[in-house]
Amino acid sequence: MQLSKEFREFVSAIISFHYREDRFMLESLGLFPVRRSYSKQICDKCNIHNKADLDRELQWLYEEGERQEFNQLWHQLSLISYSKREVMLANMSDRNVDYLRQKMMHEKIYHIPTGGIMAIDIVNYLLLAVAGFRVKYLTEDQLHPYLIKGVSLLQQRYYSWQDFINGYALGQQFKAVNIEPTYVKKNKKYLVAFLLAKQSPMNRIDWDTPFEDLVSPKI
Repeated sequence: MQLSKEFREFVSAIISFHYREDRFMLESLGLFPVRRSYSKQICDKCNIHNKADLDRELQWLYEEGERQEFNQLWHQLSLISYSKREVMLANMSDRNVDYLRQKMMHEKIYHIPTGGIMAIDIVNYLLLAVAGFRVKYLTEDQLHPYLIKGVSLLQQRYYSWQDFINGYALGQQFKAVNIEPTYVKKNKKYLVAFLLAKQSPMNRIDWDTPFEDLVSPKI
């Protein structure tokens, strides 16, 4: 099964969010730019040494990932009124990690995209799948279903490129335990270029392109 150039560009644009600043812009315009040497580093960092390890990590990222902690807190605080959350935060130490995350969630709770911070996990999922292919833990035929599955999930949970970016930026903020949106501030000019540049994948490829219609074998 051959994947279209459009689909490959879509995947590359998603993966590029793993990078920062100038590298982000360069990678967002490439086609599966993950190099073999870097792919080995990615796999080693995740303690992946064979296909079984890779399959297990990909399944975790797809089904659970780092978003689980976020989702639990999101659910808990959404059951509490605004005024009661204010009182709860006032009684917590501002040096507590829980305080920082709860304050961030309290302030953002009405602006969280429906996909939450799933974007963080699926960026890593797609990056790791391509890295696994580069180091030959996956064949090309084995790689394709993972890519289609990951992209399809993002399209189901986010309604636009902007929505996806909001979810990813929020995830970076949550991971960093930082009330301030530092990811957006540090990468603002690159994100603006990604959103506005004529050659950007976002402006050439519709977020809702039905890639899931591609025929793929079961994983």
